[in-house]
Amino acid sequence: RVIHLLQEIGLSDKLNNMPDELSQGEQQRAAIATAIIKNPDLILADEPTSSLDDNNCQNIITLLKEQTTLTNTKLIIITHDQRLKDQFNKSILL
Repeated sequence: RVIHLLQEIGLSDKLNNMPDELSQGEQQRAAIATAIIKNPDLILADEPTSSLDDNNCQNIITLLKEQTTLTNTKLIIITHDQRLKDQFNKSILL
């Protein structure tokens, strides 16, 4: 499952790397993988895509959405990232 998840987020070649050997975006993707690997009931994601390029942003959002569907996980995202505004049906703007 870990290998599959790392492949989905484009980090399969970084399996044996330490966090300080990863870029900021890679660290962010690794943190998201760590958050979902145990199938939590709730994911609180604070700016989960802030350091990601458009392609990785979409991959992470797709992964988070799939996780919520497959495991009935609740997902709350807090973000300023305008790329996410049309990605979800429910949102609260402050």
